[in-house]
Amino acid sequence: AKIAREQIERIVGGLSPREAEARITQWKDFILQRARVIWLTVPDDGTAYAVFETMNDRGLRLSATDLLKNLLFALSKEAAYASKVQEHWFKMAGTLERTRREDAVLNYVRHFWISSRTKATTNDLYKTIKRNIQDKDAALGFAKQLDESASVYAALLNSDNDYWNPFPPEIKENLRTLNSSLQLVTVRPLILSGIERFKNDHVVMRQFFRSLVNWSVRFLIAGKLGSGALEEQYGDVARKLRKGELKSLKQIREELADVVPPDEAFKNLFRGMTVSQPRLQRYYLRTLEEVKRTELGKGDTEPVKTKHNVDHIMPQSAEKSYRNLPPETIKAYTNRLGNLTLLNAKKNVQLADADYRAKRPIFAQSEVALTADIAQKYELWGPEQIIKRQDELAELAVKAWPIKV
Repeated sequence: AKIAREQIERIVGGLSPREAEARITQWKDFILQRARVIWLTVPDDGTAYAVFETMNDRGLRLSATDLLKNLLFALSKEAAYASKVQEHWFKMAGTLERTRREDAVLNYVRHFWISSRTKATTNDLYKTIKRNIQDKDAALGFAKQLDESASVYAALLNSDNDYWNPFPPEIKENLRTLNSSLQLVTVRPLILSGIERFKNDHVVMRQFFRSLVNWSVRFLIAGKLGSGALEEQYGDVARKLRKGELKSLKQIREELADVVPPDEAFKNLFRGMTVSQPRLQRYYLRTLEEVKRTELGKGDTEPVKTKHNVDHIMPQSAEKSYRNLPPETIKAYTNRLGNLTLLNAKKNVQLADADYRAKRPIFAQSEVALTADIAQKYELWGPEQIIKRQDELAELAVKAWPIKV
């Protein structure tokens, strides 16, 4: 009854009384007139599992999570095993379902499998596990491992999770960067193995998370993030780390040396980078600002953390101000990082699509060092200046995201 009440509250949430009544009526009609529950009575569990898989094979597609659960339960039919496997599975699933993340259980099982066993895509995960786990002892062992590490994976999804409280605060910040600014998923198998290996050494843990951010930014700018090849590379390192073949951050760094762009390559890639996603624009500029302030001896990073918008110095609709430039040139340069800067949100709105002559005095008064620097160095603004400034930012980028922490 409680679950049903909560579901109805979700269905009608935000609706007017009349809209809510109409929506509930639709559900009532569906349940009374169209929904069917089919109950099959079978002589034993083995037959039940056979029916389960037959339904899946004949077109009533079940989720990969349902299939995995069924596989482990089917292998552990003996009472002594069945109760333990079910207990481990339901504890694991409950831990992850509380995160309210879609597909959290499936993603966790896959990332844990990659971290500890072999590579596996979402589509072939069930077949891979079925091929490798074939008896009750293996099923129980895997279910137990999933249960034991579920709380760690749940913590990976939320940087405010209490799990991180004993660790240095920088770890929370770097995890927030991985989840929110970079929105990385491929790195999670490596994080699982890294926590298992380094959790008792807080200094190394801090360096590990910072290194993951730095390497991931380099991957992202090189265009490698999200690719199957990168996930496979992270997975290989994760398994070696878990098995003890790699034991230090230095060894991990050496293992990734062939795929993490070195300084000169990273700098060149950064020079030509275009960034269209606002979350990445903000993250790159804020991080570069911190490095700039450090170089100027301004330790206070509050101007970076306070409310600032990303300003396109040459506006996205710049045809009036730049009539000498063809539209395709304007389009090519507006999202270059060299054309972006942080500006107080109110002033950014006030300036709107103003040209550089109107913006320069405001930039000069900005508390953001990178923004004030623009006004000091450049009297005019166009493609030539954008290229030059992005070269300057590339020099800072090597310091902002070093390979070695």
